Amino acid sequence: GLWHGAAWTFVLWGGFHGIILILYRVLGQNSDERRPSRWGSVLMGLLMFHIVCFGWLIFRAQKLTTIGVFVRSIFLTPHWSTEAVACLKSLIFYSWFLILFQIVQASYKTLNPMAHLPRFARLNVWIVVIMSLLSIASRSSQEFIYFAF
Repeated sequence: GLWHGAAWTFVLWGGFHGIILILYRVLGQNSDERRPSRWGSVLMGLLMFHIVCFGWLIFRAQKLTTIGVFVRSIFLTPHWSTEAVACLKSLIFYSWFLILFQIVQASYKTLNPMAHLPRFARLNVWIVVIMSLLSIASRSSQEFIYFAF
């Protein structure tokens, strides 16, 4: 955590990730008798995603008290802003293709289903990917965060 800056929030963030890594290894899928079902794996993945996202609140906070403000705001007074709705719409609009790609991967039982597609179809896949990246790219420039170090 100290790599990112000399603040207690970064120390806490590093410790938080250390603890969830230890818990993941101790409670993880190390043996066949403790291996969860497919839906159990999906639920564990979603849980881990949300735990890591909670960790980003710690990373983003300027002070330790700000973490409490974030948590209270999320759990006690949630609200939908117009910016949040716009971001959710963009996420849904651009993620449908990735979900479809996952379904195709599962149906072909391969990580590279594009090898089975004709060249014209592969070209269209790449066009959709590139156009999606260009449309969601930031239009303003930002200074790279590590230039401050």
